[in-house]
Amino acid sequence: MVRQRLLEEFGAGGAPAEAAPLAAATRPHPDALPGVWRVADGRVEHPFLTPGVVRALPFQLDLARVGLDEDLLVVLPTGLGKTVIAALLAAEVLRRSSGKILVLAPTRPLVQQHAASFMRWLRPFRIARFTGTVRRPVREGAWESADLVFATPEIVQNDLAAGRYTLDDVALLVFDEAHHAVGKYVYVPIAEAYRSARPRDGRVLALTASPGGKDERIEEVVGALGVARIEARSREDPGVAEYVQPTEVELRWVDLPPEAARVRDLLADAAHATARKLQKMGYLRKKPIRSLSVKDLIGLRAEIFARPGPMVRRFGPLFHQLVLLHLHHAQERLETQGLEPFLQYLDRVEGRRNRPGATSRSSSSPR
Repeated sequence: MVRQRLLEEFGAGGAPAEAAPLAAATRPHPDALPGVWRVADGRVEHPFLTPGVVRALPFQLDLARVGLDEDLLVVLPTGLGKTVIAALLAAEVLRRSSGKILVLAPTRPLVQQHAASFMRWLRPFRIARFTGTVRRPVREGAWESADLVFATPEIVQNDLAAGRYTLDDVALLVFDEAHHAVGKYVYVPIAEAYRSARPRDGRVLALTASPGGKDERIEEVVGALGVARIEARSREDPGVAEYVQPTEVELRWVDLPPEAARVRDLLADAAHATARKLQKMGYLRKKPIRSLSVKDLIGLRAEIFARPGPMVRRFGPLFHQLVLLHLHHAQERLETQGLEPFLQYLDRVEGRRNRPGATSRSSSSPR
C-alpha cells in the first residue's frame, strides 16, 4: 500500500538541517525577491528558505501573502499544508522585522514536529522549544536570544503570568489547532495579552482543520484570537482539488503503556461508580453505563433541570453529572493524547476548582 504524502512532507531528501545559531547578535535583512517568494523548478525561493527544499502550491502562497497584511484564520483539511503556510509567512516576517516568531501547539509532539519542519525548511536560526507541563516545563534555548520559539501554550501563559517575558517583540504569533481558542483554554488569555503588547506590524496566524460546525463557535474562536479575516479551503475547491490524491487509511491499534492502562482502569471504575449513583437517583437508565457518550452526559444536564421539584434536589445529580463528564474527558485525553495532555487537563480542572467562588465539593481523581 502506498501512503499519501502530506504536503507538509514535501522537501529535499536527507536529514533535517542543523539549527546552528547565527553568528551575529542580530540577523540580517536581505532584499526582498519580486513577489516575496519565487518558485523555480517546483521549489520556493526566498532569502530565508533553505534552497531547493520547500514545495508550496499556489493556494498556499496566496494565503501566506494574505497573512502578511492581515491577521488570518486558515481553515484547511488535514494534509493540505497549513504548516507550509506558516513557514512561508515566518520567513518573510523574519526578513522584514527584528522580532521573533512564536508558534504555539496544544501538545509536545506537535511542538516538536513544527520545530523539526521549520528547521528543515528555513535557514539556520536561533531556536527555542518550551514543552512539557506547567509543573514540569522543559526548556531548550532561551526566549531572549531566540528567533523562533515553539511552545505549548500552558508554559507561555505561566511565564507571562510570572513576568518572565512579554510578547512585545513577537512579530508573528501562530496558533496551531486554533479551534481550541474557546472558553477557558489558554489560547484565549495569550491572544488577549498579545493584543495589548504586539508591535505595530505584529501578525496573528491561526490554523485549524475544523473551527467548529456552529456559527457561534466560529465567532468565538475568531473573537478570542482577534483575527480579521478567515480563509477556508476544502479538498473540492478550485486550486486545491487538482493537488489532492486519494487517501488510503490503515488503522493500527496501539496498546497503552502499563501506567496509562492502570490510570484508565481507575478512571473507568470511578465513572461506573458515579453513573450508578445517578441511576439510583432515577437517571441514565436508558443505556448501559459503558455505552454512555459525552453527548448523553451533556443531555443529562438538561434532563436534570427539566425534572419537577425544588432546586435543592438538583444539586446532587448536577454534581455527579459534572464529575462523570470530567471523568469521560480525562479518559479520552489519556487514551487519545497520552499522559501529559491528561495531566494538563487535570491541572485545568484543579485550577477551576480552586478559583474564588468555586464549590468546595470535589472528586478524587487518580493521578
